[in-house]
Formats: sequence, structure tokens, C-alpha cells
Amino acid sequence: MMIFLKVGWTKLDENFDPMKLQEINYKFGTLKYGNGVSNLELFQGPNSNHQSVSSGMPLYRIPNVLGYIANSDKYIYIPEISTDRINCSSNVVPIIYNTWYLNRFSITNFVPQNLSSKVFNKLILDFTLLNDWITPAFKFEEKRKGMQTIVRFDKSTSLAYFTYKGQLFNVELVGHMKKSYGRNNKYINYKNDSWISINGENTIPSDQAIFFATEFKKMLSVVLARPLNTTQLSKKGIDKCTQKPLTEDIYFLEPRFKNNEDKLFIYEMFLQNIDIQLNNLIPNWFNKDENV
Repeated sequence: MMIFLKVGWTKLDENFDPMKLQEINYKFGTLKYGNGVSNLELFQGPNSNHQSVSSGMPLYRIPNVLGYIANSDKYIYIPEISTDRINCSSNVVPIIYNTWYLNRFSITNFVPQNLSSKVFNKLILDFTLLNDWITPAFKFEEKRKGMQTIVRFDKSTSLAYFTYKGQLFNVELVGHMKKSYGRNNKYINYKNDSWISINGENTIPSDQAIFFATEFKKMLSVVLARPLNTTQLSKKGIDKCTQKPLTEDIYFLEPRFKNNEDKLFIYEMFLQNIDIQLNNLIPNWFNKDENV
């Protein structure tokens, strides 16, 4: 998965006013993400005048960077960018592009301010090969005395409960079937398109969301005996003041594998209720000793 975002960037501080987005002096830049690369190239970006981490370290960091996609309700939030020390003198041609590095960013439908009023207690997770072996609950029903067959499925199926840092989480499989018609509508193809939902009692921080995604990826890699990639990590929530639904799609650097798009062979299939027993595996995985 490759992402290229060319937008305007600015510093998100206490003086930022989301009602004056058109009046801000943005820095133009391109965010590049994918294949183990995650960086931000800023045109005439900040120079070496920014304070370093410490006096002895050749690294500069800038927190809370916001990207605004013009004429839309989408924003890109980067918790922190960093770059090597830049030495400039009066007889050196000024640098036009600065490359800044980051390990995660989010695409949101809100400006990440006043977070105390925003509650995120639901995660959406998806991984490669998930649809190949985990099956949502569905059934075929006949209508008009065998003249028509329809598929009905449960929108969500509880897989397991687990506790982490004193908070109880419910893991669900959200089932969905994509329907497409064959030649001349003579037959119908149904394709599994499901994902995992984790519901918490309280707000789930982004660091914890990334931890859950990483742990589920490792657990499912063990189950399927092959490496997987994370294809989606989203937080869902609500603004308590405006009652507006909130979405945050999180992208983070992780080892990605090229050869995990292959379909599973039939002998690699499992029944999650018989062979795997996710209701036992998931809580045991999160209750395991850190050294296991």
C-alpha cells in the first residue's frame, strides 16, 4: 500500500483556529508512506533554528503537525516529525525541500483539538488473508417457493472478551458479503468481506490501538503459519459536545511482507469455532507473560 498526499501543512498549537483554515500560511509538502518509508517533504520547510532534542544530539523534532486537504473535511495529523541537523551559512544555497521523518500519522474527519470531549471506544482491524479463513455467520433463505435464494448474515458475531490494563474489551467479527452478478445475471457471486471490531469501555488511545493491531497481527500470523500485513486500523468515536461521529484512520510503520497475498490452500483452512477457539486464544494471548 502506497500513499502520496500533497497538501498544505501547518503547526497545530493552542492558537490554531479551525474556523480560519483559509487564512493560514501553509507550507506545501508531500507525505509519502509505504514499503517501509514514511516521510514528509516540505517545500521551504523549517530550518535548523528549531530547538534540538538536546544540545548534544543532531536531531530536530517538531510536534503536532496538521495537514489540511482543501475543500474537504479531511485532515492529516502527525504527532511528531524529525530531521537531521541542517548546517546553513550565508554562502550556501538555501535548501528548497526538507525531508522530515515520522513513524505514524492519522487521517481524520476532525481537527485533533479539545480531545477531552472526544471519545474513541471502537477499533476496526483488517489483515491480509482474514477473509480467506474466518467466515461470518450467514444462511441461505429461499423465497417464492424456491424461485429465489437470498443470503442473510449477522452483522456482528462476538469472538471473545479480554482485559487489558483494567479495561474490558469485546472482540467481534463484523460480517459482510459482497454480491456480484455473473453473465446475463444467471448466477450470483458472494465474496466474504469482513473485519474485526474491538469495543472498549473507555477511550482507546492511538498508542494502544497500534499495540492491539500489532498483537492481533502476530497472533493471526501464528495461527496461519505465515506473515500478515495490517490493511486497516481505524478508530471510531463521537464528540460529546456536538454528537458528531468521529473517524481516525491510523497508519504506522511496520514490517510489511510482499508474499502474503497468496490464497490459502484448502488444507490450510480452519474452523474458528472448532480448530482455533478464538474465545480462548484471544484472552490467553493478551494475558500471556511478556517474555513468551
